[in-house]
Amino acid sequence: MISDVLEIEHLKIDIMFRYSSSSIAHIFPVLRFGIVFFLLLLFVPSSAQKTEHPFKPGERLNYTMHFGWFEVGKAEFWIDPELQYIDGEAYYSVQGVISPSSWGKIFKAITGCYESLINVKTLRPIRSHREMKSGKKVTDVRTDNFNYSDTLKIHTYVEDVDQHRYRAFPQEENVPMRDFLSTFLFVRTVQFNNDEPLDMRSFYSNTLYEFRVIPGEKKDYDLKKSKIKSREYRLEFPKNEYFKRGKNGGAIVSEEADRRPLRIQIDMTLGSFYLKLDEES
Repeated sequence: MISDVLEIEHLKIDIMFRYSSSSIAHIFPVLRFGIVFFLLLLFVPSSAQKTEHPFKPGERLNYTMHFGWFEVGKAEFWIDPELQYIDGEAYYSVQGVISPSSWGKIFKAITGCYESLINVKTLRPIRSHREMKSGKKVTDVRTDNFNYSDTLKIHTYVEDVDQHRYRAFPQEENVPMRDFLSTFLFVRTVQFNNDEPLDMRSFYSNTLYEFRVIPGEKKDYDLKKSKIKSREYRLEFPKNEYFKRGKNGGAIVSEEADRRPLRIQIDMTLGSFYLKLDEES
């Protein structure tokens, strides 16, 4: 749990997965990886406002989650209505809830907790926290502390195994490092000039992830029985165990002032995983 000093509400992510055979069991880490990337990419913009962010404290968006042909649950993401203040600096508290559907004996309850304190001015995280539980068993509890100097130093304390881990990365002004929750805020403020791609670096579970966002065509999107002006984006990921060459993804984002992500899809090695904005959002 985040320290009481920070006074942040808990973010609880309820994920329900249990595998009845070894052929199904190996899908879980892929799905969890996919969920993380959806949080990373959840708010890709079509354009930016330099002096005012398109998101506001209190913003809340609801999505239906799908894996292949199956609806696998609901997702809700929000920014806490109250800013947090540390050493005179204002911070967003970014939170969310994921509640996958229960499919009888195929899934069991796995509870996760993700939240970040993100500087309002720089949109860089100062601290992020995560908990993963399988039933009542805690499998992963960690807090990342970010120290910005000549190099980015990240101190991670893994509570369930009582380990301290340290990583250092060079500061790259063109492609700064963020955690996945600060990434989804930052990319909404980026100005795409002449359809140039946006390179991103995100830190998750003591690992650096890099990907690219490429602007595409503008189109009308059907929502609430009306047409919303939007833009498509192509997502490119390095080839690895989760993504084969040619396996990427895409996003459709509103061109209205709030830059709502309408649909995001990741085409992974084992299938497609996507979020679709609910009509009541």
